[in-house]
Amino acid sequence: MKDGDSLGDLSDKKFGLVGHSLSYSYGLYINSLIGNYEYKLYDIEPNNLQAFLKTTEHKALSIASPYKKIAYDLSTAVSGSAIKSHYVNFITKDEDGTIKGYNTDYDAFKALLKKHSVDVKGKKILILGTGGTANAARVALNEDGAAKVVLVSRHGPNNYDNLSVHYDSDIVINATPVGMYPNNGISPVDLEGFKTITHVIDFVYNPIRTAFMQQAMERNIRAISGLYILAASSVYQAQIFLDEQFDSSLIDTIKKKLLVDKRNITLIGMPGSGKSNIGRTLAQTLERSYIDIDHEIEKAEMMSVSDIFSTRGEAYFREAERNVTLKFCKESGYIISTGGGAVLSKENRNAIKENSFVVYIERNISDLYTDGRPVSTSIENLQRISEIRTPIYEGLADTIIRAHSSVDANVSMVLEALKNENVNY
Repeated sequence: MKDGDSLGDLSDKKFGLVGHSLSYSYGLYINSLIGNYEYKLYDIEPNNLQAFLKTTEHKALSIASPYKKIAYDLSTAVSGSAIKSHYVNFITKDEDGTIKGYNTDYDAFKALLKKHSVDVKGKKILILGTGGTANAARVALNEDGAAKVVLVSRHGPNNYDNLSVHYDSDIVINATPVGMYPNNGISPVDLEGFKTITHVIDFVYNPIRTAFMQQAMERNIRAISGLYILAASSVYQAQIFLDEQFDSSLIDTIKKKLLVDKRNITLIGMPGSGKSNIGRTLAQTLERSYIDIDHEIEKAEMMSVSDIFSTRGEAYFREAERNVTLKFCKESGYIISTGGGAVLSKENRNAIKENSFVVYIERNISDLYTDGRPVSTSIENLQRISEIRTPIYEGLADTIIRAHSSVDANVSMVLEALKNENVNY
């Protein structure tokens, strides 16, 4: 972590990330947790990459896709893991201009397997992708005793059209950017045909629970996010850059900070359960932006929710709700209050779960606020709706908060649940 005494004055140290379309990156945030050095993102066009790498004053650069092979070719010297995979994701520059290339994805992936006790020995493993990330994983898996490692490409001998040949795989790994922000909600494959899978691993880390992972979770298959790989790779790069060793606990600390600070906190529950009041107070407490899905719909449609229901019908409202839910739930760091019926759509549920800590605000039917709510016409109607929705709320939630009359008490319970969350993905 940041420690001015142990790391000394790092103000002259320059580090950064080079890639193309870097809106998904958490690099600035992560490196601010590691040390007090300059870190910038550089969105470089392919035809400018070589000149940038050779002329930059930066002493170190992290290399994002699709530039890992080019960086390997430009490196004067490369690490052992980089030689094995023929890709680098990190370079350093010496005073004489020597470029040294490293593949910290390899080391981070090995760390992930150990952290989550994934035994690959004797297993058939399917890797989606053939780029630098896929090759780093392939090398690590072969070294750890995998029986067979198959890389899938769009046009090679093992491709998405003949995927059924590999339905006997034990582990499936996504090493492509499919499903990465801003293209959320997309999975590289349908897991339906795979009957022997024990694990899926997704190198994608934004969103944190990708569509690929959610498929696995629905089938009770262990799903592991790329978030730990991201944190580990960042720490390993900083160690090389700073010539400083960090305790491995720093990786866990960074991952936890990402989960707490970068996910949305999304509130679900019955209409009138207090989601908006809790959400606003939570946003003020955490100094985050607050999004009320119903309010955003009203702004877009220029009429109240009640008026939309009465003049355009529920189907029209649900489509508007879908559009707004998908728009905001793919982002990071918001406090979001959803409408009570947003969870009825599986597409909405998946979008909510992808990048949120999901909080179900539970309240007695008799205590629900009913003013101005189209579906809250009577206790009987609320009871009927609750019977349908409660199992959905419970299945979607990461935590359930039994609402108190005090908004501050409810907010405190949400924050406590987030702090104590035990994440196994």
